[in-house]
Amino acid sequence: MTSLRSKVLCQAERICSNLPVFLNTFLVFSITGEVSYLVLVEAPLEAEQQKSEWSGWWKAVHLLSQYFMLGNICWNALLFVKTNPSIKGVFLGGDGLGQGWRYCYSCETHTPPRCSHCFDCKVCVLRRDHHCVFFGQCVGFRNYRYFLSCLLFMWSGLLYAMVMNAEVFMVILKEGVTLHSILLLLVPWIMLVSGQVSARAFAFAFIADTCVVGFLLVSAFFFFHLFLLCRGQTTREWYSSRHPYSLGLLGNLRHTLGLRWYLCWLCPLIPSPMPGDGINFQVTGSLEPTRSQNEMIEKIAELDHSLSQQRDRNVQMRHFLDAADDEIAMLRLDNSTLKKQLEALKKVNSEEPQVEVEPCMCSAGDVNRCNEIRAHDLRGLEEAQLELQQKDEIILQMRAAVLIKLRLIPLCHPPGGEGGLRMRDRSLDAEMTGRFRF
Repeated sequence: MTSLRSKVLCQAERICSNLPVFLNTFLVFSITGEVSYLVLVEAPLEAEQQKSEWSGWWKAVHLLSQYFMLGNICWNALLFVKTNPSIKGVFLGGDGLGQGWRYCYSCETHTPPRCSHCFDCKVCVLRRDHHCVFFGQCVGFRNYRYFLSCLLFMWSGLLYAMVMNAEVFMVILKEGVTLHSILLLLVPWIMLVSGQVSARAFAFAFIADTCVVGFLLVSAFFFFHLFLLCRGQTTREWYSSRHPYSLGLLGNLRHTLGLRWYLCWLCPLIPSPMPGDGINFQVTGSLEPTRSQNEMIEKIAELDHSLSQQRDRNVQMRHFLDAADDEIAMLRLDNSTLKKQLEALKKVNSEEPQVEVEPCMCSAGDVNRCNEIRAHDLRGLEEAQLELQQKDEIILQMRAAVLIKLRLIPLCHPPGGEGGLRMRDRSLDAEMTGRFRF
């Protein structure tokens, strides 16, 4: 039962982690299909121009442009996911650890500068920028080029799709800004379920809204990363006023996109070798943080390590409690069965004096022997019930000890000798208290 529950939870977690990838893929291909339909069927041309040679060239150019952007988005996304940005398979070396190297308590190894641990990927990533939820992969030194190129073509594709859907907004608002048109633009799902619009009108309104919202979100991400690229920083470094790794605009482009930075954005298949190895970086400024920043970095590292350990302890405690649940259920079942047998035996013994025994059937010795056997069985049942009650009390004591231990799990031990911080896992405490409430 416990293993089945764990398998179901792991499968649900895996599905939820891959859900944004499927959703992005569905939206990208839906927008492409809708724009292709607008170009081929409802192109914004005059009636006498629809059969002309210029109309055919116009449609061909539009289709070629949008499928070029779609191909770049898909190919860059595929290479981004397939490229491993972690330290696996990388010889870090340990003889001359220089400035900026740290020790990762989770991976139990020294990591180079700008490298940090990702608790979602469960590994350290070279020049880690952030963990991208939409692709389920970390953005690091090796795949940053594909990530930025994918953002570029997503931004240009959504801008193109939003311009092509301008006619959809004009059709929806042709009768003025009414309650019906506003609701169709803001909540098309409700309008479809309530039967106010057809499925065709809902599809056009929904994709047009998706283009606008997606363009705003992708624009924010894209221009933010362009800003970081110009400063030679990562997302984890952007709040700092120091730029120790900035090499100028051209130097940052070369060290981020590769030696062929001026061509690699056109197609992901164009080779653009990186000038560095993701371990050693050219430093143009001071790497020494202030004393308060240094203490904060140490505390954050210790907190991350303690949090990882506490997660492992919580998982072990939950498995232990699940096993204890199953054992308590079996003990209660055995206890109820023994109680029924004990009551039935007591009832037989209480009815025994009322039964008239014929003196010719058996002797007095046989009757005494039968009474002794019944008394022995009764004592055995009482001893078994007492043993079950003792086991129940032992499990309750173990549950109380587990609760006390969970309340006193240390989360962090600061190096200043202040005795450490102690934190209570209230959610797990409430879960176990409700589970063992009899």
